[in-house]
Amino acid sequence: MLYQENSIDTVNIEGKDPNFARQEIVSNSINLTSDIQKQLDSFKDYILESKKIPLTDFIVIDKGLVLENIEQLKANLPSALAIANEVLQQKQEIIDKAEDYARKSLLSAEQKAEKILQDSVIIRQAELRAAQIQQNAEEECAQLLQTTQEEIERLRELTAIEYEEIQKGADTYATNVLSDLEGQLVQMLEVTRNGRQQLDPLRQSNE
Repeated sequence: MLYQENSIDTVNIEGKDPNFARQEIVSNSINLTSDIQKQLDSFKDYILESKKIPLTDFIVIDKGLVLENIEQLKANLPSALAIANEVLQQKQEIIDKAEDYARKSLLSAEQKAEKILQDSVIIRQAELRAAQIQQNAEEECAQLLQTTQEEIERLRELTAIEYEEIQKGADTYATNVLSDLEGQLVQMLEVTRNGRQQLDPLRQSNE
């Protein structure tokens, strides 16, 4: 076997600093690219080191071995998509935290207004103060919700763009790799076929 399948574990951001988690994802992405490049280099070395047919520039290759390594390359490609999904998950967690913060802020404002009503000696003043506090809280919450929604929308757009770019890059890379390998296999099969055709007359004349 030329090389073994490489895989990348998804990043568990629980209990980790978000910046560290993002750096870990980037590092894993770089490692994945490096591993695939090593596989291609190993495949190239295998071709260069394959046994030559005497008196020709043709080589003999193991078809099963070549196909096996192509399958290994294909198996590694989903790891790039796993990284993209992990990025999307982190963005979603940021959105969830923002929405949770808005809900807690609204609940806190309501609790403050209720406490003022309960503790006030003069009910009217308490009601007026509560109304004012509630109004301010609603305005603050409305502003906070608007800001949160804008941030959520921005993060969603950014996530969609990043995911699309990663997915396009992975698809393009996979297509290019498989296309190159297919071309090389066709060329090597043609070389092998031509080599056999050249050897057949020599074999028959020796017989």
